[in-house]
Amino acid sequence: MTAVPATQISGATPSAPPASTTTPSQKSYLACCVEDLSPNTLAAYKKKATWYQRKAVITAVALTALAVVIFVFAATSFPTYTPLIGLGVMCLTFWVGASVQKDVKASAAVKERIALFNEIKACYDALQQQNPTDRLNPIRAKIRYLDNRIQTLTAEKNKYLAESKQPGEAGGLGPLLHALDTENHLLNTKVAAAFHRAVLVRSDFNGMLKDIVDRPSFFETLECACSRALDDPRPYITFKNRSDLPAITFEELKRLSVEELEARILPAMQPIPAQ
Repeated sequence: MTAVPATQISGATPSAPPASTTTPSQKSYLACCVEDLSPNTLAAYKKKATWYQRKAVITAVALTALAVVIFVFAATSFPTYTPLIGLGVMCLTFWVGASVQKDVKASAAVKERIALFNEIKACYDALQQQNPTDRLNPIRAKIRYLDNRIQTLTAEKNKYLAESKQPGEAGGLGPLLHALDTENHLLNTKVAAAFHRAVLVRSDFNGMLKDIVDRPSFFETLECACSRALDDPRPYITFKNRSDLPAITFEELKRLSVEELEARILPAMQPIPAQ
């Protein structure tokens, strides 16, 4: 799931003394959030989605027609090799199908980004009506969106857990794995919400969440789901630029509130204190 240098703004969380953990050439995260909500961003998404759709159609029509022409010509000119030519055309058809499917998936992914844009923009518009002078509204809009996502994912996880306890085919491992996968999205959303709250405090922060937080790929696999069921003690979050800060375990991430996670992430947005 992105950024206006803030002075003392009415209705905003007071910013801490300036301190950046990344290079001065980078935009502030708050400035990136402003850019994410611009009409140009939405226009670019729509243009990209349309391009993928047209590419899929053109690829399907053009290459399918080419395959038919090649087959008819070759079968007429070289009838002895018709079976072999047919096999080649079939392979080409499979390749065309895979290419078209890739473009269709890419278009669908961009459409999901458009839907996300619209949801966050709705949150932003509501905040602007309440307090149009608050320059932190772009980041507050993302926080509102993430809070809503946390509620939705929590409800989905509980639904799957309830289904997993049902007798027979309705329950069992399938719903449990869905619950664990949903929990993975829930925990990542909690981390994102905590980060955005921290940006309200350090509105001068340059960079992204990935610049300060490391989440091992282990926690994106099926092994993760099995280990989580056993409350694996391995750390879920480590801080790249602050080795002096304690890692956050999976058990802590489940237990801590978003505000408590914010307090754990906030120090990682500052340099290591001088000894």
